[in-house]
Amino acid sequence: MLNANFFYKVNTSQGYELLGYTSNGWMVENFYNASGALLEQDVFAGNSEAKFITNAQGGYTESLYVNGVLTESGIFNAGNVLLSLTQYAANGHAVIETDTFNYNSRNQLTSEIRANANGVFETETFTYSNNQLSAVIHSNAGGVVTEIDYYSNGHLTQVIHPVTPTKSPATAPATNPSTPVSTGWSSTSGFGEISVLKALDLATGQTLADAAPAQPVEWGISSAKFQDAWAAGFTGKGVVIADIDTGVDLNNAALTHNLSQYDWNFVGDNANVQDDNGHGSFTASELAAAANSSNNVVGGAYGAQMMILKALDASGSGSGGTIAIAITYAVNHGANVINMSLGGASPDATLQAALQYAASQGVVVAIAAGNSGANSPAYPAAYAQTVSDVIAVGATQQSGSSLSLAGFSNHAGSATPYSFVDAPGVNLQGYNNNGQVVTDSGTSMATPLVAAEAAVVEQAIATAHPEYSAAQIAALAVSDITQSATALSLIGVASTPAHA
Repeated sequence: MLNANFFYKVNTSQGYELLGYTSNGWMVENFYNASGALLEQDVFAGNSEAKFITNAQGGYTESLYVNGVLTESGIFNAGNVLLSLTQYAANGHAVIETDTFNYNSRNQLTSEIRANANGVFETETFTYSNNQLSAVIHSNAGGVVTEIDYYSNGHLTQVIHPVTPTKSPATAPATNPSTPVSTGWSSTSGFGEISVLKALDLATGQTLADAAPAQPVEWGISSAKFQDAWAAGFTGKGVVIADIDTGVDLNNAALTHNLSQYDWNFVGDNANVQDDNGHGSFTASELAAAANSSNNVVGGAYGAQMMILKALDASGSGSGGTIAIAITYAVNHGANVINMSLGGASPDATLQAALQYAASQGVVVAIAAGNSGANSPAYPAAYAQTVSDVIAVGATQQSGSSLSLAGFSNHAGSATPYSFVDAPGVNLQGYNNNGQVVTDSGTSMATPLVAAEAAVVEQAIATAHPEYSAAQIAALAVSDITQSATALSLIGVASTPAHA
């Protein structure tokens, strides 16, 4: 409400009113009850009038009139924060549009919902990083993201319009008829356990040798048949994998032998991607660690280039907005594959839009399904059901001579097939952020094996078909990975703790 210099008081049976003027000449009329509480303030400026009336939210309702016709009204809370704004047609009765505003505990705007007579037609969601606006996501009446605006230091830096592409390349490589192709689907384990060798058979149209291991490696690499891929010359060379995690141990030569120039720390907003947790160093180990004669740790795609994107802090936590920015950054800086060994309980429109953008640019994204033993994957892995080139990953364990789904692993949860596969995820070995070899379990550990497989398969497709676009290569890689998976016949119980 406006301050004014009052010069005239009128007493009434219910209270009193004061008349005065503001410094710019507007006339102000305040109405008070007998106890002196302000009930209403009317402000007159030429042919315009504003009425401020105390409301049930502890604030006030502001109504604006022009020549006596209502044009706009807003509802404010006790802190003078706008909660809703309604615009009216020329007759002062018909509503043109009502906007509803929501805020976080810092009074930062989190959403604006715009509606007309036909209902909600647009929702804008606002996300923040380091207490600064990082993105605004625009969704239509159906909840489909139509635009993402990215900000840095208060300035708009990029506008993208995500789409969900179809996976139908114009030409596909020949498939060897003798190659086993998955025709099964389970709502528990999806398409089943990955096989890099079978996926390469599909990608190359040849039957590659199932050779004896050339070197001792940890069981997840061996079980997924990465050694056969290496023997055939496919190590992920020429492919860029972005690992969105807690960073990497920059003092470990096995993890820094082929780093990208575009590594970035989105938590500290700098180029220092040193791991302060250990989780990122472990996933990077599985993705692309160089062979070391003193241990069994070697990455499935050790020939690929690693783009380390630190979007999770020392506790392993990160906001959806920050992770979405990292996804977009990875796509814009040349990543072919993204590994996301992370997850949460709730849908996130920002992440969904970023994944749609990645898919539209032909980038494969492998995401951990989650470790709560739930009947469906956690978010954002659940978006594999609607966004092409996203693969949700469950975890398996050794059960005697067989593989079974680990008891902690979330399930596929759908009778309709989508890109959900499983990979070894119990008692795997990798480096921590101090250069030590440690053992860990979880869908976080299974996911890098699928991302590494995607890099190896993309190398094979690009080698056989250099004329293919990034979108064609990505679509075929996802198809080869899912269709070459082997159905699991057993469901096991994990015997070790799992990490997200």
